[in-house]
Amino acid sequence: MKQTIKIAVVLLVAVAFSLGWGLITSSEQNESEKAELIRQNESLADAISRKESDFNDVLYMMTEVEDQIKEIVEKENLVYSHNLEGVKPTSFELLQQEIEMIDELVIRSRATIKSLEEKVKGANFNTHVFKNRVSRLNAQLQERETVIAGLKEEIIAKDESIELITRQVDALIESAAVQDQELLNKELEIEKLTDENNALNKAYLAIGSFKELKNRGLVQRQGGFLWFGRTIDVKEDADRGEFLEVDIREVNMLPVKATDLSLLSEHPASSYQVVPGETEDMKILEITNPDEFWKVSKYLVISKKT
Repeated sequence: MKQTIKIAVVLLVAVAFSLGWGLITSSEQNESEKAELIRQNESLADAISRKESDFNDVLYMMTEVEDQIKEIVEKENLVYSHNLEGVKPTSFELLQQEIEMIDELVIRSRATIKSLEEKVKGANFNTHVFKNRVSRLNAQLQERETVIAGLKEEIIAKDESIELITRQVDALIESAAVQDQELLNKELEIEKLTDENNALNKAYLAIGSFKELKNRGLVQRQGGFLWFGRTIDVKEDADRGEFLEVDIREVNMLPVKATDLSLLSEHPASSYQVVPGETEDMKILEITNPDEFWKVSKYLVISKKT
């Protein structure tokens, strides 16, 4: 169609000039008639040029709208390719950005179609075909807007689902943190109770001849006259490092290499007994009532003879 208008322009100009020159040579008209003829020819050329310019503008705008609609469809397909059912929170922002770009394209296309409609209305050539194409473009754009509206609803629903899952995960993490803290507190409490229980069951043992025990500063003789009436006591200020730390729950049977032994620390006589060992130089201290045995003192000092 564009090529046809250009050919018509060339023919009209050629005919006009031919007629003009024929009239001039045949009838020898005056200069004013020549000027009028030239003006008419120029006016006709301007009208044809404007018509051609309007035609080109309409074609360009239609092509622009078609390209924009094509780009909208491509971006819609890109959004669908993300698979909304399996979309991750990290890629959700990308989907929203794509939708915003589609919205911008729709706005631009709508503005271009409006300008195109005004251009077609004001065109000075047959616009029937163009009006039909504009109507089809409007219909295509409306269809795309419907599709986009559905996409937005689907994305909003997915966004709400992801937000709900995120809140649930946060709640689980918070609950797990509370449980971890409670477990830690219980472990600390158990550890404290264990330490306290171990401390309650801690005792101090020293074994040796009386001379060895005295030299180590663990026992002393008190009172009496000469060798009469004297008592042997465990020194209260004895260096604890001279004792062996033991667990009273584990020393109910204490073998001692000795021909004889006696307890210098105070313990109820009914709470223990000394029995022979497997050999003559072995004795065994058997604690028969641990609660009573350790009630008076947590220090066990044994004097032995070998």
